[in-house]
Amino acid sequence: MSSDSRSHLHSSFQRRFLRIFLAVSAVAILILAPLILMPGLRLDIAHRLDLAPGAGVERIAAAADGIDLIVAPIEIQQPNSRPQYRFRAVYLGRQGPDGVELISIDTGASLTLPLASYDFVSAAPDASKVLLRDERDAGAPTVLVDVASGSVSTLPPGSPYPDLPGRWTEPVWSRSMGTCDGISPNAVYIACFDTPALASYLAGDWQIDVHIYGDVEREIAVFRGEGFRPFVGWSNDDRWLYFQNEHGIWRASVREHMFPPSDNRV
Repeated sequence: MSSDSRSHLHSSFQRRFLRIFLAVSAVAILILAPLILMPGLRLDIAHRLDLAPGAGVERIAAAADGIDLIVAPIEIQQPNSRPQYRFRAVYLGRQGPDGVELISIDTGASLTLPLASYDFVSAAPDASKVLLRDERDAGAPTVLVDVASGSVSTLPPGSPYPDLPGRWTEPVWSRSMGTCDGISPNAVYIACFDTPALASYLAGDWQIDVHIYGDVEREIAVFRGEGFRPFVGWSNDDRWLYFQNEHGIWRASVREHMFPPSDNRV
């Protein structure tokens, strides 16, 4: 075979290879582009393939549902130290046709407040009472809710705060769990935001892990999510972890049997 023939065959092979390479590249771009441009899809696939924690965690409300998670910090005074805060999820709140509706986290009971809306929430230091009011409406009443009984009372006009111990002028969201201080009401668990090994996660923006209180080596990865870091609260029996950000509200079951055994060897 002449050198011209070999050159022609070589050129033909190069053209075929280039066409195949371009076709494969186009298919790869079509497959990978949505994963690159749609982080929610990437995270959903990671959940489904068990590459990120959270496949079994329940989303109880979407962002469009207009439901708020109300978390009341429990203040535990410690001698010669700053107070410790534990985070109790007390209500799911939403604006209904008859007023603001609160649904108890612990009992599921519903109660309606004499408020059209609210934009301020504060709570007693032991989370036994929650105060709600609409600061945009000067004529709206200030409402005080007893968490245990579900009883609702309105404060007298001109009395924006109850005559009870507590930091009633401070909204509940002014005290958040930080990076690793999401202690449950009875100090059974601690919720923490995990730090990724790389600069960021390949799927998702943040991850919640839970540790056994007093034995931080025993931990489980609970959920990987996108968007801003959520605020976190626990049911009063420490068995459910609730969290909310701009994408919705989730709750995760947390039980001791889900954790690895203790490695406290002598």
